[in-house]
Amino acid sequence: MIDGSPAPDRGDEYIFYQSLAGTWPADTQEPDLDYVERIRQFMLKAIKEKKLHTSWINPSEAYDRAMADFVRRTLTGTRAKRFLGGFRSFAKRVAWLGMVNSLAQVVLKIASPGVPDFYQGTELWDLNLVDPDNRRPVNYHQRRQILYKLEPVLGDLNDPNAHLSVV
Repeated sequence: MIDGSPAPDRGDEYIFYQSLAGTWPADTQEPDLDYVERIRQFMLKAIKEKKLHTSWINPSEAYDRAMADFVRRTLTGTRAKRFLGGFRSFAKRVAWLGMVNSLAQVVLKIASPGVPDFYQGTELWDLNLVDPDNRRPVNYHQRRQILYKLEPVLGDLNDPNAHLSVV
């Protein structure tokens, strides 16, 4: 409670849950510390730009701290297991629907007239939030590993004379 009002307020809490639903990797059971920090930074940016209880020009350290504590406690605190137990099943359903929607958008992007606009690093599911989260370096090592796992299906990637066949 800050000045007799809950912190975070319902609207900020809703943004938090919405952000989790949009960024939670479908195969994740427990969030790692990097994910928790990304969500914390996003929420601090969101509440400052909302300018209701805090802002960049008129910060409220108490409200900022309450939001940061809420994120940390919800994802890693003593009640996190209870929350995450219910949330994971919801996130899995959302992830499935999001995947189908995303694949449909990629097909439309590729098949529509014009030059499709693809960004470096978006070859895999892109579960980034707004900046600075979306400005993190591309994980080329992960992409290389996936490509090598696909090599038996794709053929010899180092042979310039090899051709790809689709079964």
